[in-house]
Amino acid sequence: MIKKIILILAVLLLLFTDLVSASNKAVLPEVIKPAAIAVEGNHVFITEGTSIHIYSLNPFKYIKKFGKEGEGPGEFLRTPYLIPFPDHLFIINPAKLMFFSKDGVFQREIKLPFHYFYQNYPLLPVKGNYAGFQLKRVEGKLKFVYVGKIYDQDYRFLKQFYMGNSPSLPPPPRAGTKPVKVDFDVIGECLEFAVDDDKIFVADSRKGLFISVFNHNGNLLYEINKKYEKIKVTSAFKENFMKEQKESEDWDQLKMRFNFSFKEYYPAFFTFKIRDHKIYVITYEKKEGKYTVKVMDLKGNILNRSFAFLPNPMEREIYGFPNYSTTYDICNNKIYYLKENQESDMWELHIATF
Repeated sequence: MIKKIILILAVLLLLFTDLVSASNKAVLPEVIKPAAIAVEGNHVFITEGTSIHIYSLNPFKYIKKFGKEGEGPGEFLRTPYLIPFPDHLFIINPAKLMFFSKDGVFQREIKLPFHYFYQNYPLLPVKGNYAGFQLKRVEGKLKFVYVGKIYDQDYRFLKQFYMGNSPSLPPPPRAGTKPVKVDFDVIGECLEFAVDDDKIFVADSRKGLFISVFNHNGNLLYEINKKYEKIKVTSAFKENFMKEQKESEDWDQLKMRFNFSFKEYYPAFFTFKIRDHKIYVITYEKKEGKYTVKVMDLKGNILNRSFAFLPNPMEREIYGFPNYSTTYDICNNKIYYLKENQESDMWELHIATF
């Protein structure tokens, strides 16, 4: 504890005025258990619990923390899902949508007529409508899948526009029921979506490096289907993964709950984003420990390809939301992500340029 206090004081005195350009990282003494990161312009937003930290990048400094737990105006019942826009912050909570200024000042909120459980996917505005993904039970089966839904400006359901995959793990059994052993695919497929240019982009690795593009009413406009290198899942990876599980203190429970399985090949990608009107797809292909970033325009034309993504998809540092896209952000050809320094026990902001 004393060591951590000393480190915090040192950071405040020496490192808190600028982001060290040589190392492309900065220490975050205010952050204890982050849930997600987002970047817009010169600002970095880090959600933690029911609060949001704001930093400036140039010069690097801590600006403020805002938000608190509650049901009142501008308050959060759960960890907020934040999407930054150039002129405001759009924040999602289960029963309402909120708007804040870029410096964290509450502006207004909209009460939803239903609870939208956004733990995996946000509810995003798209030209007067809203798009989101929710779990739906397959009729007659003990199986759930994610489905894309369109709501109008009054949040009335309009249509289902996409049938996604099942979650890596099924929802927990109801209270009082006996737990059953389930299959667990260690390397799950990626299903993510984004909104840009009044269109909905759905990336689905089950189909390959494949992105479906819909208009604001959920009508299919076009599809992007790119070639990619198939990478085999090695025996060494499988053995090391299972060795780690068997050496963990939870192994007795894990082996009773899960049937671990591995694909023959990695999926086509493990995350994607749309920023600056460009599509960024991160694949499992890597070189010198860095994963491939493929950059495309909104029609799917390749603009750039580089080995620049450092975070390992199998060793996620942030666990606030299950979808991988909340653990990093991309802005102006830079990748921003958080990493915990195991020696100092403090979180750091890392920046990779490509």
